[in-house]
Amino acid sequence: MQWADEVQFDDDEYKRWGLWAVTTANVTAWGSAGALMRSVASDALLVQEHHVAARTSCDVIEAAATYKRWRLSLQPAVATSAGGTSAGVGIAVARHTGLACGVDMPGEVDIAHRVQLRHWSGVCPGGVHLVSVYLHDGEGLSKRNLDILQELAFVIKQLRGPWVCGGDFNLEPAELEQTGWLQMMDGSVVAPCGPTCGYRCTDFFVVERRLSTFVVAAQRLEGAGTRPHCPVRILLDGACR
Repeated sequence: MQWADEVQFDDDEYKRWGLWAVTTANVTAWGSAGALMRSVASDALLVQEHHVAARTSCDVIEAAATYKRWRLSLQPAVATSAGGTSAGVGIAVARHTGLACGVDMPGEVDIAHRVQLRHWSGVCPGGVHLVSVYLHDGEGLSKRNLDILQELAFVIKQLRGPWVCGGDFNLEPAELEQTGWLQMMDGSVVAPCGPTCGYRCTDFFVVERRLSTFVVAAQRLEGAGTRPHCPVRILLDGACR
């Protein structure tokens, strides 16, 4: 079957074909994330920039999600000197599947609110590791962004089993490839056709190379209400081993 490059965010046609869907979305605020979670057609959702800074608030949101159709884990945002909040990432999976901590990122404050890693009992026997990542905006290949990528590569290399990393890299795929990061992790970029924020494609996935052969489509999800970013979804063959 030929899959469209763009679909509505609640399009669940993939389920009829026995596929798994993983979506990444820069939501810019938790209000957008909550609305997206109510209707998005996906089995797993990686979010960036939820801007919920208090651990207690994250706990309340996670508990509320369990009464809906999700298991949710949030990594808090951090407070800024200007009185606002910065970043915050999270991972949600379908409630009938499992979500476990697995391996945590190193405890550096400037990394913890931008990367989250969890183990999901979906897609294939033994499950997959999910990573939600949000690099610093407007910096390109800055030292801060390269440090995050290096720490992430170190942790991913310790994992056993396949992994899927999605997020707002604030880099285009070609820029990320220049760093040598993909070769270091034996990963492959899976990106949609066309831009995801303005005129650039900065929201995409990197998957373990062994898993890349089971990716059947990369789609932009329209109508999600997450401007200026457009969520991106990959469809994975449920028969992979």
